[in-house]
Amino acid sequence: MAQAVEHRGPDSVGFHQRGDIGLAIRRLRIIDLATGDQPIRSECYGATIVYNGELYNYRELRDELEARGHRFITRSDTEVVLHFYEQYGPDAFGRLNGIFAFAIDDPVTDTLVLARDHLGVKPLYVAHLAAKTIAFASEPKALFASGLVPNELDERSIGTYLTYGHAVGDRTIWSKIKKLAPGHALLISNDGSQLVRYWDVVSRSRHWAQGSLAPTDELSALLEDAVRRNMISDVPVGAFLSGGIDSSLVTALMRRDTRQLRTYSVGFGHAADELDDARRVSQLLGTQHTALMVTASDAQAALDDVVRIYDEPFADAAGLPTFLLAKRARENVTVVLTGEGGDELFGGYRRYVGEQAHNLYRHLPMSLRSFAARDRAEAIAALRRPARILRALANDDRAARYSVWTETFSAFQVERLLGRPFRDPYRDYEGAAASVAGIRDDVTAMMAVEIQTWLADAYLEKVDKATMAASLEARVPLLDPRLVEMMALAPRRWKIRGRATKVLLREVAARFLPERTIRKPKQGFGPPVGLWLRTTLRDRVRELGQRNSAIGDHLEPGEIKLVIDRFDRGGNAASQLWALLVFDIWARQRRTQLASALRS
Repeated sequence: MAQAVEHRGPDSVGFHQRGDIGLAIRRLRIIDLATGDQPIRSECYGATIVYNGELYNYRELRDELEARGHRFITRSDTEVVLHFYEQYGPDAFGRLNGIFAFAIDDPVTDTLVLARDHLGVKPLYVAHLAAKTIAFASEPKALFASGLVPNELDERSIGTYLTYGHAVGDRTIWSKIKKLAPGHALLISNDGSQLVRYWDVVSRSRHWAQGSLAPTDELSALLEDAVRRNMISDVPVGAFLSGGIDSSLVTALMRRDTRQLRTYSVGFGHAADELDDARRVSQLLGTQHTALMVTASDAQAALDDVVRIYDEPFADAAGLPTFLLAKRARENVTVVLTGEGGDELFGGYRRYVGEQAHNLYRHLPMSLRSFAARDRAEAIAALRRPARILRALANDDRAARYSVWTETFSAFQVERLLGRPFRDPYRDYEGAAASVAGIRDDVTAMMAVEIQTWLADAYLEKVDKATMAASLEARVPLLDPRLVEMMALAPRRWKIRGRATKVLLREVAARFLPERTIRKPKQGFGPPVGLWLRTTLRDRVRELGQRNSAIGDHLEPGEIKLVIDRFDRGGNAASQLWALLVFDIWARQRRTQLASALRS
């Protein structure tokens, strides 16, 4: 199991066993290079920890724990987490400021404790098996390497993948593997297991009074402190710099605390590139900048490896350039800071602007309202984006409406592809939507839902797997829990005002960045998928329509052919076709894995 995730920690390996509890750790050395190797055992109560991630407030917590009599044998943040648990227990994990997934073997209570950070930056997969057996790991490939976890599909999750392009919540594509939800700890003992929720975005966020003034000074101070904490490291630290407001602000704040800084950006050689913007910000801030150009041939060469990185089908095409950029950055640095989370927290997506129109929908002409109510391939083939907007606004159910905004295939299309009835896929957002039932403002509620779903399931998953595959740690200072608690339920006018986005963040960024960067419209990190599918990947697209394709084991070949034909006719189907191609490659790889398992 440890060997299967060597890329996440190539610097050392460690093992621990007590009775029927076994732990393994692959370490990427970042803090305390000399004495921080794991597992680490407490000299106070004898508990043992294996830990992936970083704790940014470990120095303050260490001082507090030493004052209470705790003795430390290392300078690492990992040992602080261990003693913090011994002192306060899992209910207090909300005080930990960092990114983490860890396991603690507690011999005093004979309990195994698993925990995942507040927002889900670091992954943690769990398989509950027969005879009180549980296996867990940072990636599913390690679970399969154990020989204990069957490679059995959850057929329902195939429909979820088609809908969103990734798994949702605690589910995966496999029937026996779940994800520990962000902000949760799992306590396992001979008496069974107990799930503890130590933090959630709604209950822990501030509820602002309507008359509150925009606290730009407080936000600015928190941003500066979050970036400063995220730079704690005993190895070189750099930044991913796209040229947009989020990564540019993070880079500007980093530059205030370091004399030299390496930055990295990626481009594709087309009009939507942000390379020029990134170079401009780099020159302004005086960073040592590296720009990586990803071509269609690069995409062709890397695609199979990238699909393998994510273990289960994952349709965000940006994972490919993120992986290639991470490999390049790893030649110079071990840690990078990114601008991830800025859109969800501060209001950067266009769909948030669109969501403002929900209450106005009823005033539309009946002809448009009737069109919006239709969920037919014919309707959404020609006008896929307008149709999706109208279908989203037409829905009074928040879970369904928020889901439509982010869907890849509609519910009707998913049923056609599966060739069978499919339960309402939008129920995947039901739990998160229920958590915001008390929030009256639809846009604020939508952002809070996406912090719990889209952010963790799509963007944080993308960045963690792509960077750790290159043995590079990505940190996300904009998702410091203190920032999330301040901004998640802040008044809508601080985020969206008419067509203006990220209102409060832009006010703060004006203190550190030029007007051109602050007012730059959002472009998104979108590789030219359509170009790739029409050129170097064209042969693989043709294979999708063949009846002996791997994807044909799961989906209707005739419906796949319709998507290909729509794309060939110039229809807006590139993201859908990409999702099908990724699924086919994943299914082929799974075929090989199953055949290999049978032979052995």
